[in-house]
Amino acid sequence: MGLLEELAQLCTSGATGAAHLAGRPGGTLYLVAGLLGYATCPAVPGVGRLLTASGRISSETWDAVSGPGAAEELTGGGHLTPGELQLCVRSATIDAAYFVLGPGAGPLGFVPESRHPLDNVLGTPFPVLERELARRSSLLAEAWPDPAVDSAPLVPVSRIPHRRVTLTDVQWELVANADGRRSPLDLACRLGRSAFAVTLDARRLVAAGLLSAPPRAYPPAAPVAALLADELPRRGPMPGSPWARRDVRPAEAPSTDVLLRVRAALGKL
Repeated sequence: MGLLEELAQLCTSGATGAAHLAGRPGGTLYLVAGLLGYATCPAVPGVGRLLTASGRISSETWDAVSGPGAAEELTGGGHLTPGELQLCVRSATIDAAYFVLGPGAGPLGFVPESRHPLDNVLGTPFPVLERELARRSSLLAEAWPDPAVDSAPLVPVSRIPHRRVTLTDVQWELVANADGRRSPLDLACRLGRSAFAVTLDARRLVAAGLLSAPPRAYPPAAPVAALLADELPRRGPMPGSPWARRDVRPAEAPSTDVLLRVRAALGKL
């Protein structure tokens, strides 16, 4: 049974608790009465990072309200409107779920009644989640078909292939911060942007010839002297060759005297 099928069964049964998924990058999906209430992933910015990086609230405010009752503190304290919080929670939740349930996902372990402070803001039914995951996969494939870009450290190209370029705010931040050491997910966490939006724009920028992955660093080749010092493996006889038979041995090599006489004879021709 696949992970989506396991998750579908939990949602259909109306389960409440935490579905922990191992693997890479791993993470947790929090279910409330069969709905996806929240999701966390170590490689994806959560609500706190999205809000503080955008300047919507300060880091001090987030630290003060991020415990139990966080949703009520954020809206009741006038920091966010209910609509703003729902939008932010949905973005962080679907982002995390997309990467948690990706190709590197491991086994699922469910802990009943385990909750998250923000899992009661906005519930997402499983069919909606499934459609959104498929839609995102399709968008990424249309932008650039090679998923290796998603985990590759990106760098701006030295010369752009266009006279004029129009970039969105996210695309500009990607080009300005791509340094050959950070992948799109790394940049999303650093910039406090939606992980999926950054990944999608990174693929679009690669397709447009504005970003590229640096070539892989291969280990240096061994010196020729070191190779010659070791005995190279010998090629065995071809299948069907008479030398493959153990009862057949090659004739003895001709002596030096025979070779000299052959050379002298050839010289007289």
